[in-house]
Amino acid sequence: MKTKRRMTLVYGLAVIAVGVWRQMQTGTSPQAVWFGLAMGGLAFAGAALLLRQNRMPGYVLIFVSLIFVGGWFLRRLFSGHPEGYSLRVILILVVCVLELLVLLWPTPLNTPRYRGIVFDLDGTLLNTLDDLADSMNRVLENRELPTHPVSAYRQFVGNGATILVARALPEDRRGDQEVADATIQFRSEYAKRWMTKTRAYDGVPLMLDALISRGLKLAVLTNKPEDFAIDCIAQFLPNWKFAVVRGQKEGTPLKPDPAGALKTAADLGLRPAEILYLGDSGTDMETAVNAGMFPVGALWGFRDEAELSAHGAAAVIGSPMDLLKMV
Repeated sequence: MKTKRRMTLVYGLAVIAVGVWRQMQTGTSPQAVWFGLAMGGLAFAGAALLLRQNRMPGYVLIFVSLIFVGGWFLRRLFSGHPEGYSLRVILILVVCVLELLVLLWPTPLNTPRYRGIVFDLDGTLLNTLDDLADSMNRVLENRELPTHPVSAYRQFVGNGATILVARALPEDRRGDQEVADATIQFRSEYAKRWMTKTRAYDGVPLMLDALISRGLKLAVLTNKPEDFAIDCIAQFLPNWKFAVVRGQKEGTPLKPDPAGALKTAADLGLRPAEILYLGDSGTDMETAVNAGMFPVGALWGFRDEAELSAHGAAAVIGSPMDLLKMV
């Protein structure tokens, strides 16, 4: 794909250059310059769309440019026009042929858009909400504090255990020491029940099978403590290989800081632009944008479409299998 983009840029520059060249030599009306700018602009726009992985619209723009440019100069070549065999006509036709060969070899639509997928864990691959809520509510009960309905935890989770605890505690009980003590208690309670109600979302196993069959590299990046993340993957997704599982641990900033995502890309041996990031929260979308990955929102998770879109989702999908249309 990189070769196609580079050749398209060369082609666009050549079209513009030939238009300017003709204008400078003949001194006639600037029609040739405007034609070159328009056709070169189409090529540049197509290359930009290819860079953003919008391949079909990109190819359409490039081929429209090729048809007009190639047709214009072929007509001059075979019509007996005085310029028919001039250097600029021969040059632009050669460039057109090279551009066409590069675009069609190999067949563009058979190549994958992305080489890797990075997943959030809670709310994306696994529905962990009940176990998280039950664990934190037990901490609150032990402290004789009011508990919360499970649905409230949709807004509490997503930024690590400490933030979850702080959000669940009453506003007047959020001092640093109390949050730290309650976080230790939460981890202890969660260790007792992390596998009680947690399940993989419907469609996730089939999605993972399909992605692996296509040769994509898979990774998990979560704000969940890394030891719990590894245990959850081993318990609920044991049949699928994730090349990287990265969670909350000392020395790794929490999402949406891109450091963890960039380290994950490096561990996968991929550029961020080659990775699609799937998550269910605004934090996930910001992480993907900050890291230069393609952000996709999961509507089956804990947050809604409005939050995902507001934080940079380039696309949202309603079920795990919908992801296959994007890779």
